[in-house]
Amino acid sequence: MAIDVRAYLEAKADLDRRSLNREVLSVFGRRLKGKAKVRLLEVGCGTGVHLCRLAEVLGAKELELTGLEREVSLVRAAPELCRKRLESQGWSCWIEYRQAAPVLIGERGEQNLRLSFICADLWEFTSDSKWDAVCAHFFLDLVPVRQALFRTALWLEPQGLLYASANYDGGTFLFPPEEGFEANLLARYDASMEERRVAGEECGGARSARRLFSVLCQTGWHVLAYGSSDWNLTPVEGSYRAADRTVLLALLEMIASEGQTLDPAASSAWYQRRLAQLQQGELGMIIHQVDLVACRP
Repeated sequence: MAIDVRAYLEAKADLDRRSLNREVLSVFGRRLKGKAKVRLLEVGCGTGVHLCRLAEVLGAKELELTGLEREVSLVRAAPELCRKRLESQGWSCWIEYRQAAPVLIGERGEQNLRLSFICADLWEFTSDSKWDAVCAHFFLDLVPVRQALFRTALWLEPQGLLYASANYDGGTFLFPPEEGFEANLLARYDASMEERRVAGEECGGARSARRLFSVLCQTGWHVLAYGSSDWNLTPVEGSYRAADRTVLLALLEMIASEGQTLDPAASSAWYQRRLAQLQQGELGMIIHQVDLVACRP
């Protein structure tokens, strides 16, 4: 049975946390260190998991975090889910309603937090506000990179930062390795990402990390740090960490669905083999991704 989007986002929260490139994240945090107030916007924020993670990293006395997300159901669920996450991190939180919109308020020691969500598409969103940083987590493969960076630059303060994490870069590997059909299936899986278009424009797709890096260099951004943030969905002594089993199941379904255009019978047989390995604690998957932080031109 296919997992819904919200459940998938919640299931991969721990995997995302442990996969982030620590050096890149450290550079991002150091660049914002010393600011009494940090204003940050995340595009494609889902249920706000990454915003809560960043609240743990940023040490400013005042944090003003805003999440931009187009899916109404995710925006509605986000404030309460974030309240629970932040309270588990030691924050005292409550939700206020300002102009009918929920705003999450938090306090922890001398730190104050204001977390709000905007339901809008990236291309529809407009604002006169300027942010110290814009974050994109698991997002730039879905949109035309050059256009997204142009909009990002408009929203940033001078010397503002882009922190782009978990940018897929064309590498999905399953273990134990299989020969034959699987190679074609994984190639088709990547090809489906490469075929994405927004208003006729090519998206980041299966090579979003290298496309992002190239466009940043071409348009005058200063790349401060970058490094791998691979997903390691591998069993340890026959057991999976946190909700990795749920994430693996969802990924198997996504990949197998692409096989229907190749050979439905072979795709179904492949899925059943890999599913049996998952159930036995034998299946592993490694997915290559890249994090980077860059400074606005």
